[in-house]
Amino acid sequence: MEPTSESQPWEPCPGAMVKRQVRTATVRDTPPVATLTFPCTPLTTDQLVGRYPLMASDTYTRILDSAQSLIVSRGYNAFSYADISAVVGVGKATIHHHFPGKADLVVAVIARYRQATEDGMGAMAAHEPCADRRLAGYVGFWEQCIRDNSAPFCIAALLAAELPSLPPEVAAQVKAHFDELTARLAGFIDEGLRKGELASAEDAQLDARILVATVHGAMLAARVAGGDAELYTSITRPALLRLTG
Repeated sequence: MEPTSESQPWEPCPGAMVKRQVRTATVRDTPPVATLTFPCTPLTTDQLVGRYPLMASDTYTRILDSAQSLIVSRGYNAFSYADISAVVGVGKATIHHHFPGKADLVVAVIARYRQATEDGMGAMAAHEPCADRRLAGYVGFWEQCIRDNSAPFCIAALLAAELPSLPPEVAAQVKAHFDELTARLAGFIDEGLRKGELASAEDAQLDARILVATVHGAMLAARVAGGDAELYTSITRPALLRLTG
């Protein structure tokens, strides 16, 4: 078994209200076995204010956190400001002060999610030199999120399922998330192909799209099966082995 890498920052799910803990993401199969260990924590209020200038209050952040949780549990069209008001403990007028409309709120949620995902992928690129272990870390992260039910589904994927009914500005944020994620993974794969760490008859962009589709399809299958992390792993393992051998 390959040695475990040092613990590194990984923050793709801000506001998911998960406890601070260390995750171990593992691809279980015949050697080589890739293992990555990293913490997953929500961004602090100070970090949020620094990265998102409008986030100047705890109320603002809690509204975003509540909206994200409601999107994951209900989808875009099945929650209202009344639901957020009940969770956060503020009046609807306060929510409208920060976010005039529902689309404004969800745009802010996805923009925050996009930035946190990019920060996490950037941290992985900086601290893990091997392409196969980067891919294993990405796939394994979601396995662990499903396993401990802290953030079992990508919020952008949930919104993508509602794309035809989403406001254009929300749909644009969802598309931008997947474009950025695919580009980052394509970069990992391209580097791995050039270094001989990965092997594929396809180009890196197509390989990245296949991996993204497999991971998100596996999330959906796991959710339908009641949060079955083993099912997720059984679906994503062949996609990794296709590239890593």
